[in-house]
Amino acid sequence: MYEPNVKQQEIIRSIEENDLCTLENLICNAKVSPNFYINGTTPICTAAAEGNVAVLAILLRGHCILNTPNVKDDLWQRQPIHIAASKGHLAFLELLLENVDDVNVTDNDGRTALHWAAIFGNSDIAELLLENGANVNGAQRDGFTPLYAATCFGHIDVCCTLLKHGADALVCDEDRWNILHTAANYGHLGILKLISINGPCLSCRTVDGENALHIAASNGHLNIVRHLVENGIELNAQTNRGMTALHISVNFNRPTVFKFLIQSGANMYTLNNEKQSICYLVAQKMDSEFTKILVDAGYNFSAEKWILSNEFPATNNINEEMTNCMRSFAQSPLSLLHLCQFRTARLLGWDYAFLAEKLPLPNYLMNLVKETGP
Repeated sequence: MYEPNVKQQEIIRSIEENDLCTLENLICNAKVSPNFYINGTTPICTAAAEGNVAVLAILLRGHCILNTPNVKDDLWQRQPIHIAASKGHLAFLELLLENVDDVNVTDNDGRTALHWAAIFGNSDIAELLLENGANVNGAQRDGFTPLYAATCFGHIDVCCTLLKHGADALVCDEDRWNILHTAANYGHLGILKLISINGPCLSCRTVDGENALHIAASNGHLNIVRHLVENGIELNAQTNRGMTALHISVNFNRPTVFKFLIQSGANMYTLNNEKQSICYLVAQKMDSEFTKILVDAGYNFSAEKWILSNEFPATNNINEEMTNCMRSFAQSPLSLLHLCQFRTARLLGWDYAFLAEKLPLPNYLMNLVKETGP
């Protein structure tokens, strides 16, 4: 590599402006080497960003070194193959692949061109790379494979391409997170459905004992939660800390998820490892919305001795409306009629209003069930 001079600066300009005549004259006639750095980048890296095949052809005639990293990008220091893959320059990459030695060369973070194609959702680029020997299960420094990358960014087409070429949907990182957990975390329902067919079972756990339902609940992804529940995931599974998805939905302030889980039959009385009930966690938040959901679900507040003894969790924001509501229901338990209403509705699940009409009940009882809801 050499210090840049006027002719080298002119090479960079001609690439950026697609001035093929000047570029060819400098490279092929004046024999100016294209192997130099200006401001941390090279002619081939500049060409890869632009994706001009004619420029690449001229650089190849000038014996351009194809694996020079872009050191201006000090985080990744990507090589031309990574840049072209991320930009989606298919024709450029086709010619480049005819001349590079290693399709699996990595950047500073251990990412291959296939990783970059997956990150940017370039399924045609991924297909090309795989046809040219790209490692479908190659892991970057943190253990993420291209399938992980595509899942994080929600690129279902790339996921399909990778799975078709043998991507491992069972692979886990050091925290035992797999692709299913990742899809649940980012809220990508289509990918979660795809992965659950091709990979791990719904109940698989992370190192913290979390399954996909816990993860989806913490992020408030109701569509994911609904899909998992409808497909038989264990509603009351507990993490290593004894937390169910219901506990987690309170901790992460996800009232819509909280309500749906209760409507789906989640156990409202499970204690975590610290012997804290769902109601106690709600009281910690002093949240009237969660309290109303518990009231509407027929929660037995009288079972919470700390309410009766007025030993609410310490907090800087006392919600008098909420605490008074809890005290009132704790001191005046629900009637047998109301308990039967709530129990019937909970047994029917989230679609209770529709299902109630299918029961052979007198109109009076049917209306009671339909008006209550879990």
